[in-house]
Amino acid sequence: MNRPDSLVSRPLHGRVLPATVLATVLALGACGGGSPGETRDIAATRERAQSNIDVERVSAVELMDWAARTYPQFFTGPTVDGTAAPYVYRHFQGSGNYVGLDGDLVYVLGPPFGNVPLLVGRVGDFECSVRLATCTAPSIKTPPAAREALEGRAAGFAVDVEGGPSLAYQWFRNDVALPGATAATLSLPAVTLADQGARFSVKVSNAKGEQTSAAATLTVAPRVEPAALLALMARHGCSTCHTTSSVRLVGPGLADVGDRYAPTADAISYIASRIRFGSSGQWGGSMPGQPGVNLADARAIAAGILGLSTPCVPEVTTNVVGACR
Repeated sequence: MNRPDSLVSRPLHGRVLPATVLATVLALGACGGGSPGETRDIAATRERAQSNIDVERVSAVELMDWAARTYPQFFTGPTVDGTAAPYVYRHFQGSGNYVGLDGDLVYVLGPPFGNVPLLVGRVGDFECSVRLATCTAPSIKTPPAAREALEGRAAGFAVDVEGGPSLAYQWFRNDVALPGATAATLSLPAVTLADQGARFSVKVSNAKGEQTSAAATLTVAPRVEPAALLALMARHGCSTCHTTSSVRLVGPGLADVGDRYAPTADAISYIASRIRFGSSGQWGGSMPGQPGVNLADARAIAAGILGLSTPCVPEVTTNVVGACR
């Protein structure tokens, strides 16, 4: 019988079946059971198998039947359904392989896997494949949006998708897949200047199809040290109105400004714009614009202000960067 690697490359409804999904389809004789004396009608034990699964999701019987239809070369011969706590399983006697469930976790076991039980995913990972008629291909509703971040600070991207179920995500940086980046959101804990201008996109797929988003660009502003910030403030007359602490003079302390806007996706551009063109009502008064501050200096001051804030990892949702966590 082929090695388990060959299973990974076998097509599933037009797409490659991931290893983490396929391993879910064989059961657990070596994990504490599977002997004929312990077998019973699987219908009698289905309730326990479904205890941690949404009633609208795939049942144990559906999953096992699908495995036999889809991979007959691995699941052949007479079958015996049974339980061996905490598992509900089906033994395919012709091939010697098993498919087993522990709640919503799916395992496979048999000679191709060295008789070692392998976790291949959750029941929901298979829902689209098992119930293909009710599955819809993913459609990206809102693609990831461009982000700004300060050197050394966190940044993130998100995508909003319709369709499903069983959606799989893969994020890319400059068209290269990022290992482990397989969620609806992508968090970058500490960006560097090497990330400046990097393009981030995501591919969303299930058994019905796939779609790749447009790329979103990350802008990384160089860190501005406190001494450099003080020099810029002195050059443009900002020191008479603001401190770099939380102490308020005419206007708010810049440390407080940094804390307020650090979680915002476009904080650097936002603060730079307020420096140059003014604002009102944000801190209980009006701040006149400073048209004499060029854009480069305004962005540097904004970066310096954000550098005064408490580092955090913002909660990222589609096109919104929310409060820190």
